[in-house]
Amino acid sequence: MGYFWGWKLDKIVFYPYGGCTYFNTQVNVPLSQELSVLIMGPLFQILFYFLLSSFFIHGQDLVLLKSYHYGILFFNLLPIYPLDGGRLMALFFAFFLPYRRSLSITFLLSYLILFGYFFFAFVPLNLSLFFMGMLLLSKLFIEQRKSTFYYHRFLMERYLNPFFYKRHKTISKIDDMYRDRMHLFKKNATYYTEKAFLKQYFNRK
Repeated sequence: MGYFWGWKLDKIVFYPYGGCTYFNTQVNVPLSQELSVLIMGPLFQILFYFLLSSFFIHGQDLVLLKSYHYGILFFNLLPIYPLDGGRLMALFFAFFLPYRRSLSITFLLSYLILFGYFFFAFVPLNLSLFFMGMLLLSKLFIEQRKSTFYYHRFLMERYLNPFFYKRHKTISKIDDMYRDRMHLFKKNATYYTEKAFLKQYFNRK
């Protein structure tokens, strides 16, 4: 699906909870494109599972396959960034909230849900779940540290590249910018285009 939208593949990394595909693409890709790429991971896992369970794997091996399949699937759909469930949560907030605020809420909720996950991993103690949770915590921390970089990359892309979105919104601050929307800035009874306002912003920087 990424190739269908013209995204450039960066790398594929395998973790104990599944594989992650990284694309070298812009932050400002349409939300609909990112959503379609995101849901293809769980969708093809489900299709591949039904293919194997229907034609190739039977008996006790099928029981083992089933446990792996549902374990990885449900773990991956937990609303914790950067799991697919966490990315879905981020897209949901980005649709309704300014991009910077959507990032903050996504990471805050991810930490809260992850702490709840650790509670269930300890009652009773499950070492596999615990170590996967620790790996996920380290990934979440790294991604949260990058959030400022993501935000400034979002702004720089909007300044340097032509983007055209159907939805428009009048705002007064840079931090109120949305993904998937064009903006008109109002400041001291004067209106500025998005390009003009961003130019002033980066010139001050």
